[in-house]
Amino acid sequence: MSKISGYCSCASHGNGRAIFYEWASKGVSLVVVAIDKNELQILKEEIESRFNVNYISLTIDLIDSTPPKEIFSWCSKIIWMLRY
Repeated sequence: MSKISGYCSCASHGNGRAIFYEWASKGVSLVVVAIDKNELQILKEEIESRFNVNYISLTIDLIDSTPPKEIFSWCSKIIWMLRY
């Protein structure tokens, strides 16, 4: 698996989406967290068809109090997988 040097953000619409396009246009791979699984898939297809970057995502509802821990755990696993 190739390394992902990117950012984690919590948006798949509006400004968040625009920021992802900007990062991808500069060759930055993306780690995306949002609630809408369908929008994440659409964004993935759009980004990967236009830019030579990696894209991974996590679908999660940020309303509860537990998502920050879940996101941290998920990101930690991803980082571990990319290193080894």
